[in-house]
Amino acid sequence: MKELDEAGFFPGDDRQIPEPFLPGEGQDELGITITGHFHQTPAKEKAMKVGTRTQLSWLFQRELRNLKRDTASLGARFGLSIFLSILIGVIFLDVGEAPSDVPGNLQSHFGALIMVLLMSMFGTAQ
Repeated sequence: MKELDEAGFFPGDDRQIPEPFLPGEGQDELGITITGHFHQTPAKEKAMKVGTRTQLSWLFQRELRNLKRDTASLGARFGLSIFLSILIGVIFLDVGEAPSDVPGNLQSHFGALIMVLLMSMFGTAQ
């Protein structure tokens, strides 16, 4: 590497880089002017809190509004839930008809119950 540098393989740095500037009055570090148009909230307004019922109402209204606006996503959710429910139903078809005293059948019953619980949990999380 040193030999290449001595042979002039790497060109020298001829750039004229100015000195870094310091922030001036009313400017940030990048030189952008800071304006005083920020809204100052009085301390009395900051202390006011919204109740839990109001927050839940606003969240519920927002979720309903989003569901109305994004019907494709809602349809995809329902479609996915229906598809997975049918798939799990076909896998565990006729599991409940076998007697529970046989260990293999008990495991099938327990597996079907766990799958139903998982489906309900994941369906809610969508």
